[in-house]
Amino acid sequence: MPESPASYEKRDLHVKAILIFCISLILALIATLFVSSWFEQAASAYFPGESPNRIAESWPEFPAPDLQANPRQEMQAYREEQETILTTYAWLDRETGRVRIPVQRAMEILAERGLPAEPHPQEADSR
Repeated sequence: MPESPASYEKRDLHVKAILIFCISLILALIATLFVSSWFEQAASAYFPGESPNRIAESWPEFPAPDLQANPRQEMQAYREEQETILTTYAWLDRETGRVRIPVQRAMEILAERGLPAEPHPQEADSR
């Protein structure tokens, strides 16, 4: 007669192995604690009067970050500057005749004149 497949795990956990692992881990942590405290005491005896953190204490003081003093006012000033650039006329380069015009006026000019026509690819090849 064939065996029917089991619907559950037949084997149990190895509780003894798990306990041995946990106890070993705890003992290793305790040993690490004692070894590190021994190293600290040895360092204190070797360097009397010095802090164990002498390296960190010898680092230079870093300046504080350069934070914005008034971020709202600075953002308002930035927006006003950008609005001025977008809505006013100004010379960019007098020698070459380059000027800045307001965006609204530029759109009106493009609507009236259209974009400059690019040469047809076949015409560009024949030149």
